[in-house]
Amino acid sequence: MPMIGLVSSQQRRLSLEAS
Repeated sequence: MPMIGLVSSQQRRLSLEAS
C-alpha cells in the first residue's frame, strides 16, 4: 500500500514547512 507511504511523506513535509 504505497498510499500510506505517500500520506506519511506529505504529512512530514507539511510539518517541516509549518515549523
